[in-house]
Amino acid sequence: MNIFIKTFKEYKKKFLLFLLADGLFFGLLFYFLIFVKNKLKNYLLVLQSYGSELGTIENLQQKDIVASMKLDTILRTMESITSNALFFIYILIPIVLFLLWWIFQGINFKLVYENKVKKILDLKYFFRFGFISILFFIVFTFIFLGFFNIIYSFFQGESMSLLSYKFLFYLISSLLLGYYFFVVYSLTNKYKIKDLVKKSFKIALKKFYILFPLFLLLSIILFITFIPFSYLFLRQTVLGLSVSYLNYLFWFVPLFLILGFYRMFLCYSIEKYE
Repeated sequence: MNIFIKTFKEYKKKFLLFLLADGLFFGLLFYFLIFVKNKLKNYLLVLQSYGSELGTIENLQQKDIVASMKLDTILRTMESITSNALFFIYILIPIVLFLLWWIFQGINFKLVYENKVKKILDLKYFFRFGFISILFFIVFTFIFLGFFNIIYSFFQGESMSLLSYKFLFYLISSLLLGYYFFVVYSLTNKYKIKDLVKKSFKIALKKFYILFPLFLLLSIILFITFIPFSYLFLRQTVLGLSVSYLNYLFWFVPLFLILGFYRMFLCYSIEKYE
């Protein structure tokens, strides 16, 4: 059967489930990022308020014992707030982002091949998906830090030609690694981890000339999806304008339908070369 026709027939049966999974993933991600922004802003405002008070008290430190004691209290409080902020940034944020990815993308890739709830909620499958996702997060954390370093270096006045080479390196690396991980994810439902890594590498390498261009199109769809996502996020966080659920539906439902269909099509395309 033609892969496109197979995808169309199967997607008609499951598109609401795909729509729900993608909608919950992007919706929860959107409001979590707003929460993160507000939380970090609160931490910063509190530290700034203590900082200004600290400067005032330091001028009186040699003259007032009470002021000296208050200074020590403020320093301990600021240290506690800083520790909480660092814990929030380096522990809680990555854990929540990982859980969102693990749960909802795990469901998305499982839905490609299953439509019964009992088969979708397969603990062995989610263990494999979670293990692969840990590797995915580690790899792309380094790539993200690389892009962040390029932005920082740009404002430090580093050579544009050197930054261009760095940008191309990280861009190509992210696309190639993203391509491989997508092949792995698409086969996670069928193989144990050891066989999964070998089989995925074999297919990704041998059919690179066919599958990689298809993956590039998926990357473009994801990029287009994140344009309104970023716009709505900046609209609410920078301009202070609220985002209604109707706006969310208007922007994302068509994109989610396209994304779900094409993801399934690409998974079936990979399955063809097993």
